[in-house]
Order: sequence, then structure tokens, then C-alpha cells
Amino acid sequence: MALLTIDYTTAIDEHDQTEDWNGTEGNAADSNPGTEAASDAIPLAMMSSYLTGTVHNNTRSAGVITKVEIGANVAHADIIMRSWFYPIFNGANGTGGLVTGAPGTIWLDVTSDGAGPGAANWTWTDVNTLDCRTRYQAWWDNNFNAEVVQLYARVTYDSFPETYINIGDSWRPVIAIQINIGDAWEDVDDIDINIGDVWKDTE
Repeated sequence: MALLTIDYTTAIDEHDQTEDWNGTEGNAADSNPGTEAASDAIPLAMMSSYLTGTVHNNTRSAGVITKVEIGANVAHADIIMRSWFYPIFNGANGTGGLVTGAPGTIWLDVTSDGAGPGAANWTWTDVNTLDCRTRYQAWWDNNFNAEVVQLYARVTYDSFPETYINIGDSWRPVIAIQINIGDAWEDVDDIDINIGDVWKDTE
């Protein structure tokens, strides 16, 4: 298994609440741990506007995806703010929910979200069209700012050094090759190719 953390490079303020991000939203998508997006001071029990990562810097296109998450590095504590995350799958809103663990980087598993492609069907195209939407609720005290250092997606995948084949729009690894011997299918444990007069192991 391999783990890939992907930085969002574009973030927008959706301005759906009175308490928005005042032009700082880009700080949550600049891969700079020294900057942060900061909301207006949020009255007790009220919500910030949505802060949404819409473009990220993934360049990978190979490997079988087993888990997908969205998340953020947030600077405030859970006791002050409640952190909510919502996936958007190629424009379709997912379910999302409350995530705890702040301050620090917190994650929401969206692999099996009902609006997504389905746990066994993720492709890298699906990853590339995944948006990370988040908002914050004043929980313990009045008029605190929500603070977001960086928005992320994270992918767990199987990486195989073997041959890949294209199925639809996704490259999938050839995990095993079988041949028919008599009436039984047998695994091909090794493949050799002939170079000149010598058979070479493809490894």
C-alpha cells in the first residue's frame, strides 16, 4: 500500500453565510504552512461560509485506489470550533460530516460516500474531479476565527511494478496472468522474453 497526500492549489469562498473568509481563502491552497485562511469572527453556534478546494496538484494516474479522504490542517482547537467536511464528486454533493482532532490535520473518509463512484470503482479521474468543501461552527465561545492552513485530498492505493492496461479512462495494473493448461487455469508466476538467443526474465 502507498499513501499520497495531495495539496489543493485553488480555494474559493462561497460567501453563503455572513461570516466569510475576507479574501484569505487562497492561503488554504498555497502549500505554505506559514499562512492560513481566517474567517470573520463567528458568533456562538453560527457557521462560517464554505471554504472549498476546487483544484489540486495530483499528477499520479497509476495504481488501484482503495481509500480516498479529504481533509485540512486547521489551527484552531475542537473546543473552540467544530469542523465540518463535505466531498463534491465532479459537481455532485456528497454527504460529509463532523470531523474532530483539531488542531492539526484532520480527515474525512469519502471512499464509500453515496454520491461518489463507489468504494471499488475509484479511478484517478475521480480523484482529479474531487473537491474538498469545509466549514466551521463556533462551539465553545463567541466571536472566534476559524483558521485553515491547507486543504488536502489523500489517496491510499496499491502500486504494482507490473504491466498496466487501459480500461476505460483508467490505467489498471495486471495483477496476475493466467494461461489455460488442459482444463485448468494456471497462474503465470514469471514471464520471459527472448532477446537474441537468450531468454530474459522480465521481473
